[in-house]
Amino acid sequence: APGCTITRAIIDKGTTVGSNCRIGHAAPAVANNAVPDLLHSGLTLVGMRNVVPSNTTLGANVLVAPRVDAATWARSDTYPDGSAVGLR
Repeated sequence: APGCTITRAIIDKGTTVGSNCRIGHAAPAVANNAVPDLLHSGLTLVGMRNVVPSNTTLGANVLVAPRVDAATWARSDTYPDGSAVGLR
């Protein structure tokens, strides 16, 4: 998408990223708060069939569940290092 920066991220199939998003970064980061033993190396994971809204920032070690609904995305436009989006 126009104006996006994607660094050290895995974005699963069927996911759309809006414009002007920042996903991941190369600086050291805290481990993910939900799965610290699995997500601590700086990768950001975006599960399948998501629509990441424009102007969203996802830090490093962020875990986005598959199929996060629009209401969940609307809660914030910034998800700091180590956070999780849409986990139940």
